[in-house]
Amino acid sequence: MDKVTIRQQALAKRQTIKDIEQIEMTEAYLKRLANHGVFIEAKSVGLYYPIQEEMNVLYLIEQYPNKSFYLPNIENNQMVYRKVDTLDELVPARFGLKELSQDKASIADCDLYIIPCVATAGLLRIGYGKGYFDRYLKGKKGYKLGITYPCLKFETIDKEPHDILLDEVL
Repeated sequence: MDKVTIRQQALAKRQTIKDIEQIEMTEAYLKRLANHGVFIEAKSVGLYYPIQEEMNVLYLIEQYPNKSFYLPNIENNQMVYRKVDTLDELVPARFGLKELSQDKASIADCDLYIIPCVATAGLLRIGYGKGYFDRYLKGKKGYKLGITYPCLKFETIDKEPHDILLDEVL
């Protein structure tokens, strides 16, 4: 099935997930993540700012003060991961996101990236269609861990040449 169709179906389905179900699935995901070897070993973790009913992984920032967390900014049409110490530092940005000031430290590559997925099929992810994550992750060595709701995992998605495969989807 083509990405545009799957993206539309997945976004529509995601809107039907009740708030309480979103919270329960997010809590279950965070518990699995806390016991994941890559997360345990990671010193630098790239997160994302959740939009449109995405799982909220920002709780990790306060729960794991011994780790360094980074959030993506869109700068000059490219993603740059900047260090976040507290959510109070975030300022409104485009696409309904919040970002950090450009004077915050950036990182070339995180040990672990937790990547939001509109939908997945195996290790292939579908995002919102702008290609920011695919462009950023090309050549990165950090572990790429996708996150999506179980009901948004598909059997097959048409892969395109620019698609970067994840290392794992929880």
